[in-house]
Amino acid sequence: MAAIDFPNSPTTGQVYTVNGKSWRYNGTYWVVEATATAMNTTIMDAKGDLIVATAADTVNRLAVGANNYVLTADSAQTEGVKWAAVPLVCTSTTRPASPFEGQVIYETDTDLLFAYNGSAWRGFAGVGASTNSSILQVVTTTKTDTFTTTSTTYTDVTGLSVTITPTSTTSNILVLVTISANGGVGTADYQTAFQIVRGTTAIALGASALNRWQASMGNPNLPEGYNRTEQLEYVQNVSMNFVDSPATTSATTYKIQGRVISGATLAVNRSVTDTNAAGFTRAVSTIAVMEISA
Repeated sequence: MAAIDFPNSPTTGQVYTVNGKSWRYNGTYWVVEATATAMNTTIMDAKGDLIVATAADTVNRLAVGANNYVLTADSAQTEGVKWAAVPLVCTSTTRPASPFEGQVIYETDTDLLFAYNGSAWRGFAGVGASTNSSILQVVTTTKTDTFTTTSTTYTDVTGLSVTITPTSTTSNILVLVTISANGGVGTADYQTAFQIVRGTTAIALGASALNRWQASMGNPNLPEGYNRTEQLEYVQNVSMNFVDSPATTSATTYKIQGRVISGATLAVNRSVTDTNAAGFTRAVSTIAVMEISA
């Protein structure tokens, strides 16, 4: 190929055509002008810029993405592609509206990874393992002191409550309760009951049935062979778990309330008689709540 004899002392922007090809002087050197077979390099502005098609025979500049971003197909974009973080960074309330199967996201408010399985988001429990949900936080209260009441309506068991602030409105709260209790009256029936309360709303209750108490749990009787007076000397455990869906990100308190029949006494962490002698028990009661991702 013969050398091109460019003009001496060209001015910036000067065009020189030879052998059917045009060249433009950029102030430093001559560059080929765009033709049917050459791209106009002036479309590029910075290192890493890309030239992408926006339609047939039409191109546009796509500026370089941020560090650690990758080029992703997106038909909603003018260029048909976009730069995106891997995984997509969002919050639990700004997940992609139209996810694709296999898409992975990272939620900044829950600090968790999720993958879309084609119908629902599933959280990662650890590297290489996934599960339908993950435990986000655990809050517990242990009551070691005692409590008694003669109330025939539900009343708070002081000190047996716990407060949790969910990180997402879609989270579930697993409530775990164990109560050491005793109740009754010397010759009367042994009837005590407990309920779980969220805020001011009783939850996890049995069905309403005429005059029967609705309760989350009741204190069991001792085995047959113990008389009713002996019932007052023994501490027994009642336990339950319940999955609640409070649909809030506000601080939420769960507590335990108890009741007895008229004339009876309910005791927590001790027996009703609470005799100061070996064999009579002082115990603990607990309530724990776990936030579980949806």
